[in-house]
Amino acid sequence: MSGPDTAGVVGVFALLVTLVVVLRQWQMRRAPPPEVVRKSLHVAMGVTTLSFPWLFKSVWAVVAVSALSALFITAIERLPRWRDSVGQVVAGVQRRSWGTVFFAMAVALVFAMSGGDSLLYCVPMAMLTFGDSLAALVGRRFGMVKFQTGESAKSWEGAGAMFAVTFLVVVVGLLLWPPPGMNWTQKLLAALMLGLVGMVVEAVSWRGLDNLFLPLLGYLFLKTYLDLEATGLLLRLVVLVVLLFFTVRQRSQQFVLRDNARIGAALFLYVAFAVGGWQWFLPPLALLLLYARFIPFEYEVEKNKYSFEVVLAVVGPGLVWLLLYRAWKLEEFFPPYLYAFTASLAVIWLARIKHNGRPRGAGAALAKASLVPAGLMLAPLIWLARGGDRLGLLLGAALAALLLACLAVWWRQDGGPESREWDWTCRSSWVLIGSALVYAASAGF
Repeated sequence: MSGPDTAGVVGVFALLVTLVVVLRQWQMRRAPPPEVVRKSLHVAMGVTTLSFPWLFKSVWAVVAVSALSALFITAIERLPRWRDSVGQVVAGVQRRSWGTVFFAMAVALVFAMSGGDSLLYCVPMAMLTFGDSLAALVGRRFGMVKFQTGESAKSWEGAGAMFAVTFLVVVVGLLLWPPPGMNWTQKLLAALMLGLVGMVVEAVSWRGLDNLFLPLLGYLFLKTYLDLEATGLLLRLVVLVVLLFFTVRQRSQQFVLRDNARIGAALFLYVAFAVGGWQWFLPPLALLLLYARFIPFEYEVEKNKYSFEVVLAVVGPGLVWLLLYRAWKLEEFFPPYLYAFTASLAVIWLARIKHNGRPRGAGAALAKASLVPAGLMLAPLIWLARGGDRLGLLLGAALAALLLACLAVWWRQDGGPESREWDWTCRSSWVLIGSALVYAASAGF
């Protein structure tokens, strides 16, 4: 790092420490609500991060200040020595959250991906800085219509505040840094869609994950929207509204997903379509339709059992390949993406087979679970390979990886689908490992 970058790191960290001390003094003297104190720090540091494109030249300087800030906040929040003193600035809110760590991660990632572009960095970070804070305060003060989000409840009033603030932030950003050739119709359509995306992210996130998802998706969509004409933007708006409408209509039906999980599934479908197009939209849509409509449930399911963390575990491996595709535009990322959803379907099916009673032979159960998903995967992979030398390697890798995921779940699954985070994380990890094998075959390694 250069001398100015080092000075900037020291200055930003000193400002953070000073803010924590000042807010603690205010907290002790005036006893404001804990959420107000926490969000005051959130806004102050968020506004500070908006200066980073002009304050820092090196990505590593931003990584350094983000890491130092995350370590400091985590220490005062978690360590008993400081938790009951200055740590109350962030720990006074009685809920489990890693929002400060996710905030620091988002700053470093968006700064690195934006490549110094003020519009692509400042707009996503301003969405988080102002939208998240106002949504929390409005929801706490005026929230009447509640919905479940994992371990806690949120309000649609707070989500509406997120929409309004995000819409205004995007409009202001596009006025301050106007993209060449982008007219007012395009700007308003982009702002409207980002407002809806911000509202959905606020609705589905828990434990502070919105501090990570909101800036990353804000950057991803803004970069995508800047390349589209008005017709392309309008098409994506229609798709987003239709997906959200379908999600709301499912509310009254017998469904195993909670409110935030259904909304999260709709959000990922939109991400797949908006970023990758129809080709990338169809695999997650097929998984949703097959899971919800065609896979037989031979046991009584618990209504609203699964929250967004389960949906995230299912779509997470595919999301990794989608983001890589957006960054490098390589078609080799589609076969592992397709495999990720095929394997997830096989894993879900296998869990239900095992829940209904362990078959006498593991081989029969594995074959039954993987046969139909494998068939669904064969035709697209053959088309992608186009009959070349890669065909056998690609199909063999896909089927081997599918069997690997099923075997992992077979030996780990202890009787029926459950929402324990560790089990879902393990399933997602095995699917991601298998998809990496498919990518290696697709790339010809």
